[in-house]
Amino acid sequence: MTVIKYNEIESHLRALTEKKSSAFYPAYLIYGEELLVKKAFRTLLAVLTPDTNQKLGYEAWDGSPENILAAIR
Repeated sequence: MTVIKYNEIESHLRALTEKKSSAFYPAYLIYGEELLVKKAFRTLLAVLTPDTNQKLGYEAWDGSPENILAAIR
């Protein structure tokens, strides 16, 4: 699993959109401090889906004791 820090997400997404042969990851796990998570999510959402198609389902996990690796498999 690749780890991308919150302050590197914009450059990561820009690099993926500029390279025609690159593809976005099938899943992104965003975790950490709430403010930074929200900022990273908004950045990711803006790149992945146009404003008109942002009717998107996502699962927010907040302090759940569940095993996150088991949930994404």
